[in-house]
Amino acid sequence: ATSWCRLDSARNSLDYRDFIGLRLVQEAMFVYNNSVNKRFIRGLLIVLMVMLQLVNLGVASAQGERHRYFPTTGHWVTGEFLDKYESVPNPEIVYGEPLTDAFDSQLSHDPAGTRIQYFERARFELHPDYPADLRVTLTLVGEFFYDQEGPGQPLSTKYFSPACQNIPEDGPQVCFAFLKFFNDLGGIAQFGYPISEMVVLNGRLVQYFQRARLEWRPELPSGHRVVLSNLGSRYF
Repeated sequence: ATSWCRLDSARNSLDYRDFIGLRLVQEAMFVYNNSVNKRFIRGLLIVLMVMLQLVNLGVASAQGERHRYFPTTGHWVTGEFLDKYESVPNPEIVYGEPLTDAFDSQLSHDPAGTRIQYFERARFELHPDYPADLRVTLTLVGEFFYDQEGPGQPLSTKYFSPACQNIPEDGPQVCFAFLKFFNDLGGIAQFGYPISEMVVLNGRLVQYFQRARLEWRPELPSGHRVVLSNLGSRYF
């Protein structure tokens, strides 16, 4: 009410153009103040995120852990998680970029171990009570999404070819480019056992494994047509 009284007073003492100008100035100041507040909050959040990353780096450095920064996503991979990440020949293909820093697993929607870290195609879990070389494990994201998405449409053809292998002997077939990709990038130790045959899902040929899902991308160049689904991103 007080504000409108002041405006009424202004209307009486100023001509109409002056009154409109005063009103516009007030509106502009309101917008300016709100935009400043938004910029301040946004800046504060950025500062807090940077501080959190620096704290994580400081803890890793204090503990003598190796660390690596990924500028594309703005996250660190440190210690045993970095050892796991770099234990495969092509980690960018197998795991992708980190989507988070490592954090307390109890803050996750699906706690496991003591610390976890999300990557584009995997989730790492730290289990300190496991043997030293098995302390970092991979979440069974392939099993999770197989259960969520259903078995897909099976192929009508059963292949009998040297380019196919049943894994294990009484298990599903892995064939052709999928089999080469599977063997070249770690096999059972990396991806777990196949839990489906090749199936068609949403118009694309895929095959599920315990820790991953392979996709056939015919539009990509020859030799690069098998890719890993970004199940880590989706699980996150």
